[in-house]
Amino acid sequence: MIIPLILAMAMFSWGAVVYVDYRNAPRDTLDVYVIGKQWMWKAQQPNGLKEINELHVPVNRNVRLILASEDVIHDFFRSCIPR
Repeated sequence: MIIPLILAMAMFSWGAVVYVDYRNAPRDTLDVYVIGKQWMWKAQQPNGLKEINELHVPVNRNVRLILASEDVIHDFFRSCIPR
């Protein structure tokens, strides 16, 4: 019983470290606020750039999307597939 307990605690500790590291965004992250509406997505960057149904971000820069919804329950991912 001791060996499985040690293995389980080691896996839990490793998973907790990975989770905490994953949840903390880097300092230079660009925060983009995205609001879902019935027929569109509105994105606004901190520099004031506003876009509808498109999202342009700088190359080689970490980006964090802060999502909110007014009246929709669909995902943002399917709207961002390049055509």
